Amino acid sequence: MISSSNASSLVYANALNSANALAAKSSERISTTLKINRASDDTAGLVKAMGFKTQVGSYTRVLDNLSNTNEVIQNVSSTLTNISSIIDSMSALALKATSETDTTVLAAYQTSFSGLRTDITNLLDDVTVDGSSVMDGSTTTISAQVGIDAGDTRTFTMIDASTSTLGI
Repeated sequence: MISSSNASSLVYANALNSANALAAKSSERISTTLKINRASDDTAGLVKAMGFKTQVGSYTRVLDNLSNTNEVIQNVSSTLTNISSIIDSMSALALKATSETDTTVLAAYQTSFSGLRTDITNLLDDVTVDGSSVMDGSTTTISAQVGIDAGDTRTFTMIDASTSTLGI
């Protein structure tokens, strides 16, 4: 095309610049696979996308909280299983001791019994949340965020499994 005036060449140059900008935007969308790369592409869509991104971050944090709480509950369950096994051993020792008259053997049973009591205390000390033991009666509840809203919490009541509470 031949231009007969300066004004015509300016119109053609503007059209070429506009076409180049649209081509660059299309190329960017293809390379990033995103419809929205900047606020000027779709302002309302960008606001929605940012809101969704915030919600995804909130749900990710909730999943982390639930995973941590589940880990504590599994530790409590495992500890209770171990304590039950120790109590069975203590019961067997006590039963043996009832038919024993030798003071040396009775003293050995008592030492074993005391060691098992210590084992229970050590197990209880190992189950902690934020550095606080949750099975010795010092922490009675723990709370977990189970949703993205501030009020979406669940409180778990912890048990006191100390030897004094168990009557050992």
